[in-house]
Amino acid sequence: MLNEGKQVGILYHFTNILSVIRILKHDRLEASGAGGKYQYVSFTRDKFFYKHETSGDNITSTDFRIVIDGDKLSNRFKITPYNDNSTDNWSGSASYSHTNKQLPDSERAEAYLKHLDYDEKEERVEGDIRDIRDFIISIDIISMGNYYDHDKENIKNLYTICKQSNIKLNQVDEKKIKNTAGYSFNSLEEDTVPEKDMNLNSLKLKDTLNPKIWKGKGILVEDVHKAIMAVAEDFFKTLKVEVPVEDIILTGSLANYNWSTQSDVDIHLLINFDQLYETMKTNDIYDKEEFMTEYFTGKKYVWNKGHNMKIYGHEVEVYVQDVNEEHVSTGVYSVLKREWIQTPSHVESEIDMKFIKRKSKQLMNLIDKVIKKEDTKEADKLKEKLKNFRQRGLDEDGEMSNSNLIYKVLRRMGYIDRLYDFGGEVFDKHHTLK
Repeated sequence: MLNEGKQVGILYHFTNILSVIRILKHDRLEASGAGGKYQYVSFTRDKFFYKHETSGDNITSTDFRIVIDGDKLSNRFKITPYNDNSTDNWSGSASYSHTNKQLPDSERAEAYLKHLDYDEKEERVEGDIRDIRDFIISIDIISMGNYYDHDKENIKNLYTICKQSNIKLNQVDEKKIKNTAGYSFNSLEEDTVPEKDMNLNSLKLKDTLNPKIWKGKGILVEDVHKAIMAVAEDFFKTLKVEVPVEDIILTGSLANYNWSTQSDVDIHLLINFDQLYETMKTNDIYDKEEFMTEYFTGKKYVWNKGHNMKIYGHEVEVYVQDVNEEHVSTGVYSVLKREWIQTPSHVESEIDMKFIKRKSKQLMNLIDKVIKKEDTKEADKLKEKLKNFRQRGLDEDGEMSNSNLIYKVLRRMGYIDRLYDFGGEVFDKHHTLK
């Protein structure tokens, strides 16, 4: 017998989807058995218990595997090893008298004796287990059977409950589940973001440029011009570089027809990086372009974080760009020269809203997982992945590319800021001394 507090390891409880939902909702794993003092909850140490016939289709469902922290469980409940491999009264065995009742006695006996060779490594706890969620490590979907075909809401409910309870839901065999239940588990990830928050109408082209920013035929409003010049001058002072600003441009969706109430005022200061390299007093930097990009990105971040300025409700974003860098935006306006460098055109393009919504939700869920795990290395990889994902779309198909539109959705819903901010939050959390 295992006493309380001893090392038990991982335990598994197999059941069906309806039982899993009931267990999680009531936060209790109810005992079963012959009644009275024989009421118990059964676990196994065998992770692959579902592969053995002892589970019997009509006795124990093995579609779902609840993974239990046995060490934590043993601190509150007495866990007792149990072995039912007894040859006494084999015909009454729950595992074989019921599930194989159509077989002749001789075959049933042979099947049961074969079963004796398998040790299911059972462990039991007498009585109900309350607060069961405290001991659950994860829930594994082994097989969906026909559940999803008959009741699609069950799996969605389970996913929602697991997310709310911070319980990891795993899919053991996606191919098997997809073939038997007619769906991909990844589709569940799309339901993590409320549908009402996924309004993509802002991605559609407007009939005119933003009337608060532009007047007439693409003439920048004077107050806006003055505000942008003031921002550019203030930002340039923080750069502390010995080269002049070649141009100040307004780009992004506010310089185009795909603007929305969430669009930023994207102000780019154009500087000649080649000329800047010559003014640098060291040759120790291996990749000067990479160094300057990181330097200006840092300056941009500091300035943006230190200001909460808005122009007619639109947040201001500043950026330093190499004057020789090609413009990928279809709308680029020179604030310094008061003229269009790239005049936007009102060309309707087909937007695959379903794809954008599906991909956006998958990425949001991925960001949620990275933040929840506090995995800063994975966050850095994801930031680089999203950056390349967006740039590739801009290079190949421009501003209305799926990649850029998906990135816009992530940014407008706050996921990009969350991804970039949480690294510092994790560091502070783990190094703060109280």
